[in-house]
Amino acid sequence: FIDDDEIDQLFYRRNIVQAGMIDKSFHFFKAEEALDFVNSGNCPEIDVVVLDVRMPGMDGFEFLKRLAESSQRHAIRAVAVMMTVPLSEHDKAQMSASDLAPTFLNKPLDIEKLREVAISAE
Repeated sequence: FIDDDEIDQLFYRRNIVQAGMIDKSFHFFKAEEALDFVNSGNCPEIDVVVLDVRMPGMDGFEFLKRLAESSQRHAIRAVAVMMTVPLSEHDKAQMSASDLAPTFLNKPLDIEKLREVAISAE
């Protein structure tokens, strides 16, 4: 999970664990920290990254751009981009331009839609 909002992080964790979807999760309040983790070479394979778009510092757009350029990109199987407000078509096109092909979901997180993203990544 990459989201600068602590309440959203708690919501994600609680609901996804209750749904039995994960064994292990990683939580980052800053996209830079998540990218450093992926690039460290110690990152296990991750089924789905839940990514907030609007964050201070590195936002979701920049995170996806840098992740797509990373030699460790293979560690990430799917990206679910969480949005408070709908993105413009330009923003969606910009984020979809990489081979990461993110899935766009609205906040609050819908567990069943996230489950679909995880299944499609298999």
